[in-house]
Amino acid sequence: MDGRRNAVEAVLHYRDGTRAAFEVSKLAAPGAIQLESLLRSQDFVWPAPGEWGWSVGLSDPRHLPRLRECFASVAVWCEANGVTRPQDLWNRHGVPADVWWVSQQEGITLSGNPGGPLQLANGRRVVMVTPGPSGGMVDEALTGLNDALAGAFVDTHLARKVEKLNAHPGVEERHLYVIVHSTGLPFAISYGLSFGERLTEEPPPLPDGLTHVWLAPQYGERVLLGTAHGWTQHRPYGRP
Repeated sequence: MDGRRNAVEAVLHYRDGTRAAFEVSKLAAPGAIQLESLLRSQDFVWPAPGEWGWSVGLSDPRHLPRLRECFASVAVWCEANGVTRPQDLWNRHGVPADVWWVSQQEGITLSGNPGGPLQLANGRRVVMVTPGPSGGMVDEALTGLNDALAGAFVDTHLARKVEKLNAHPGVEERHLYVIVHSTGLPFAISYGLSFGERLTEEPPPLPDGLTHVWLAPQYGERVLLGTAHGWTQHRPYGRP
């Protein structure tokens, strides 16, 4: 059993006789994939409780049950009191407990628009609920990619994947293919990786034994390949 558990996902055989161990992994913020799955099961919409248009963003799946339960009353109170962003409230005097709770959660953003738009889904009025919030400066040159990746190799399950690759004998190359969720790297780098065209000139910080690292962003059309010689980009999805 231990041998099977520690076996790599694939061994690549090249025509020249070279062999490569290959592993696939994901890189995401804690809870991000779970949250995305839960919201997808709800089609990323909730019924609209009042008259305004609303958008909801949250980043922690632990907040989802309470927010889902209290959102209608929070939105109705905000509309009645002219509050477009409960997270901007600074004084809890006269504020209902659920509204104040929403205002104090760093990973929750509610934005109301008195003029709409109200989203329609199958003829019913709904509000959009998405993972987030995210945003900020964009690192199109990916100058921070190598530092962020070095941290990921230490602080995430990627380190265990590298250990697994290194434990596989009789191969000349060891490849780690990383599917990068939109939350897997800081926003500036994630955006540049997904939608930019540039590459950093510095080679990746490969852990000992790892010869190739592939970065496949959740969004975007390119996949980056990093070796000791530097980074190259590839477009496997049909675009030349």
